Amino acid sequence: MKPNLFIKRVSKTASTIALLSGVLNFTAGAADVTEVTGQGNNDWNASAPWGALPTGGNNYITTTAAGSGQGTLWGVSGIAGRIRVNNANSTFSGGSLTVSAGTEVLLKGEVNNSSVYESANWIMNGGMIRWGANGVTGGATNVVQGTLNVAANSYVTQGRLPSTGQSWLDLATTITGPGGLTLLSGSQSDYASSATGLTFQITGDLSGYDGMLTLGNGTLTGEILELDPSSTSMSSATLNLASHDATTTVQFDEAVTLGGFTIGGSAVAPGTYTPAQLNALGDGPDFTGTGEVTVVPEPASMVLFGAGLAGLLAVYRKAGTRKTML
Repeated sequence: MKPNLFIKRVSKTASTIALLSGVLNFTAGAADVTEVTGQGNNDWNASAPWGALPTGGNNYITTTAAGSGQGTLWGVSGIAGRIRVNNANSTFSGGSLTVSAGTEVLLKGEVNNSSVYESANWIMNGGMIRWGANGVTGGATNVVQGTLNVAANSYVTQGRLPSTGQSWLDLATTITGPGGLTLLSGSQSDYASSATGLTFQITGDLSGYDGMLTLGNGTLTGEILELDPSSTSMSSATLNLASHDATTTVQFDEAVTLGGFTIGGSAVAPGTYTPAQLNALGDGPDFTGTGEVTVVPEPASMVLFGAGLAGLLAVYRKAGTRKTML
């Protein structure tokens, strides 16, 4: 099977308002509450991991000192801390949740049915969101909602292969920030091999995202990315397919604009492409869907282009002045 990627429409104004509200919520008069040492397996809405029940006015921060982390996942080492979400359809009671480097938020609430995990403000500061419910037989759809600000390079992962069928992890969030966000999935036995049976969906708004969205790590096979964002503009973001062999599927069901597009480390030239034209590049993944992909020139290229035009105009004006003088 192969990863599929879907992108839907949401206005830039709505994205900006959501980002500003998240920043204000995180900074204005809120207390920072750090996770309690040795309490990493408790539910995120329990009092044990925070010393008191979380409330909407505070910022909550995961720490490696909480313990229970997996250690190494998909080559990402040093995951020492954890906070769990033990219930299906769970909304975090705090004002924001900062997922620090070396920690993970483990989504355990649902096995074979749909479940929504929501935080008004996810702040990804180098950590990981991981879906890993036990006993998955297939058909589970897990949805992450809220505003997700990627402050530093972070991860969203799933590591429980269904015994049959397909399971999905959907980022239905408004994604902002400059940090890279890497999507990883694969066998729970080694977190390094086939991802067949697991699909990533992106149905949120990435119009305000300035980072790099990466699928895979270059060694995983069978990953599926479905891109159907609520805003079709990702003109400030780069899509990077690190997993790019013939078992990878990327599906575009909307016309999507990307600030950059790389496949296996090779940049796709600016232009507009159908899935068939992307397949004709011969770089590995199976591109499907009905949407075209437009890759816009990098800002630096546009600056150089503008400078070139300005130079030509100056030469033209200078030549005109000389003619007048003669």
